Amino acid sequence: MIINDHALEESLQASARLIKEILFEAAYFGGERGVDGSEPLRIDKDIKEELFDEPVKKSIDSIKAVAIDGGSAKIVDGGSFYVGVYRFGRLTFFGGEQQGEQISAPTVEALSPQTSTERFKEIHLEVTGSDPVALPTFGEILGAIRTLLEWQMAEESLGELQEGDLILMDGSLKATDFLPPAFLERILKKAAQKGVFLAGVSKKSSLSFGKYAPLIQRAGAIGNGAKKDKAWFYPLSRLDEGAESIINFGAVYAARLSPLSDFAFRIDINRFDTRPPAKVMGILQSISNDPVYLGYPYPLAAVHNRVRIEPADKEDLRYRLEGLTLQEGVPLSDWEALFGNFHDILDTN
Repeated sequence: MIINDHALEESLQASARLIKEILFEAAYFGGERGVDGSEPLRIDKDIKEELFDEPVKKSIDSIKAVAIDGGSAKIVDGGSFYVGVYRFGRLTFFGGEQQGEQISAPTVEALSPQTSTERFKEIHLEVTGSDPVALPTFGEILGAIRTLLEWQMAEESLGELQEGDLILMDGSLKATDFLPPAFLERILKKAAQKGVFLAGVSKKSSLSFGKYAPLIQRAGAIGNGAKKDKAWFYPLSRLDEGAESIINFGAVYAARLSPLSDFAFRIDINRFDTRPPAKVMGILQSISNDPVYLGYPYPLAAVHNRVRIEPADKEDLRYRLEGLTLQEGVPLSDWEALFGNFHDILDTN
C-alpha cells in the first residue's frame, strides 16, 4: 500500500509540472542520431497548419499489399544465458482481402554472450552478404536477428509484386548498427525501380518536440484541429542528400489515416520513390478503416497478431523446455534454482 505523505505529494506535483512544461515549452524538434552521432534527419522548427495535406483516397481493387512483422520473447533467463524464441512473417492482401500468408515456425535459440555473437554474425552474413560493423548487446540479439529476417522477407517479396503494389513494414525505414545502410539502400532502390511503394508505420516514435514532448502526438493535436473531419499527413523531415552517414531511408511524416480516428502515426516513405506522397498515403487511408484498428493499416495489425509471442505461447514453451530438461537428468531443484525468480515471491507476498 502506498501511503500519502508530504514528500510523495511534492514529487507528484513536480512530475505534473514537468508534464505541463513538456506540453507547452518553446518549439524545437529533436532528431534521431546516426550511427556515428551525426544528425542526418533534419526536422523543421515550426508546425505550420498550411502544410497539412490530405491523402488522395485510392481504390485498392487492383493493389496487392504485403505486410511484414515479427515477434520475440525470452522463455527462461538464467542471467548468464537465456533461451528465447522469435518468429516473423507476412500477410498478403489483394483488393483489401487477405489472399495468403507466410509465417515462420517459432525458432528457439539458447544464447550465451559467446554463442549469441557467433549466431548474429552468421545470420547477418547470410542475409546481407556482409559482416556486421557492430554487434548487438546480449539482450538485443533476438530482436536484431528478427529484424534482419523481416527485411530479407521484404526483399524476397519484391519478386512477387508489380508497379503500384505496396510493402508495409512495422517501424521506421532507418538503418542501425545492426541493420546496415547498404542493405536497406539495396532493398529500397529495388522497390523504387520496380514502382512498388514501400512504407514503414511506427506505433511509437522517439522524435521529440522541444526537449521531451512526443512530436507525433504534438503534430496530431495540431493536425486534428486544422483538419477536423479529414484524414491528413504532414511532412516532418528534410533529408540531407549530401550526408556521409545516411541512416534514414524514409521521408518522415505524421499522418492521421482515418478522419474518425484520434491517433496519428509516424509514416516513413521510401526516400528513393519520386511519386507524390499523397498516392501512398491514399492507399494507406484505404486500408485503415477496420473498426477495431481504426486509423491504423489493417494488414499490419493482422500480421502483428499472427507473429506476436503470446504469454500463453511463452508459458507453453517454458513448460515443454522444463520437461525436456528434466528428462535429460537435470534435477528439478537445479532447474528452480537456475530459473526461479525471487521477485515473483516478493511481488506475490
